Amino acid sequence: MSKQQTKRTAIQLILTLLIGGLMQFPIIASIEPSKNPQDPPAELSKAINQLRLQHHVPGASIALIQNHKIAWLMPLGSANLEKNIPVTTQTLFEACSITKALTSVVVLKALQRNHISLNTDVNKLLKRWTIPKHPYESKVTVRTLLDHSGGLSDPYPNLGKVIGFPRITLKDQVMGLSPFTTTPLHVESSPGTYAYCNGCYSILQMLVEDLSGETYQTLVEKDIFYPLNMKHSTFDETLLENPAINIAIPYNDQHQPYPPFDRMPVYSTGGLITTAEDLATFVLGFQDALLGKSNALMSRQLAEDMVKPSSTETRGLGFFIGDKDANEMDEGKFFFHSGQNIGYLTLLIGSKDGSVGAVILINISSPWGSPDHPHFHFITDTLRTLNNYYEW
Repeated sequence: MSKQQTKRTAIQLILTLLIGGLMQFPIIASIEPSKNPQDPPAELSKAINQLRLQHHVPGASIALIQNHKIAWLMPLGSANLEKNIPVTTQTLFEACSITKALTSVVVLKALQRNHISLNTDVNKLLKRWTIPKHPYESKVTVRTLLDHSGGLSDPYPNLGKVIGFPRITLKDQVMGLSPFTTTPLHVESSPGTYAYCNGCYSILQMLVEDLSGETYQTLVEKDIFYPLNMKHSTFDETLLENPAINIAIPYNDQHQPYPPFDRMPVYSTGGLITTAEDLATFVLGFQDALLGKSNALMSRQLAEDMVKPSSTETRGLGFFIGDKDANEMDEGKFFFHSGQNIGYLTLLIGSKDGSVGAVILINISSPWGSPDHPHFHFITDTLRTLNNYYEW
């Protein structure tokens, strides 16, 4: 063997080790976040901050997408009122039910990898637990879980767990075992009719874990965080207990911090902790996929499935479909998802043509189960302000 052949063989061996052994993630082109987003216009920052004060919102983090890139980031107000810590562009917020859009990406990619149809009976795929017998149980498919038409019970809004007990498993949670205070997940009505369903997305977490043998969190890291370079996104719910972490404290209507509570072992419904910039990066990745660009996130076909009417004319497999103000609308040109956790309210929106979008995160909400969340009006007013300023 010549010296040149020996050198080439050694290089091939090193590359093989790197790809097969050291690399935990697929080798794909990652999407770089926008380089040095500009500061937002001063008059716009002033107007939106006035809205924040008007609606008594402690802190907000906003990202704007214009011309297929992150145009600017706008941190406002306080991440921690007690310590007078301001929100910065790196402040973490809970994304709440925006998480479901990421869950949809992970589920669709898992089905594609395993050559499984959206219309497959879910009980044929689950391993640790199956939906209890019911006349309609065999009609619960992956599609009906994704589009909120599974006809399943919903284990919320009471969090389902008594504070102070040891953390237990996802299987225990869906079965309603002590110390959970919810009833077991079960079919309540004939699948096919839309009804917003956290229980559906709890099962989707179990589904992708059973298919892959990996945790939901690991799958999101591989399928989304890593290829999109979302460096500040996590599912580590202990961050609120670490005073050194730059995270927005959750507040109630009286600007009092919500007391700590034990988390359920369900991450897929609303467990994402992230920044406005990272979520805007996710919007850009999804928009690129919709446009059929060479993309690290997902194929054009899967992206289109997420914004194609499914259970209703305005509900796809991962997003709602609507107008620029995030109102549901048939054949709308925008996709969006909002969210509410204890002490957080959120909105993500993007145009299907990839030209514009926004992320708005705030650290206040009324108690879970309240008939109204008045602070969400700050989010809708802010979105309308952006629409008017940029003439979307």
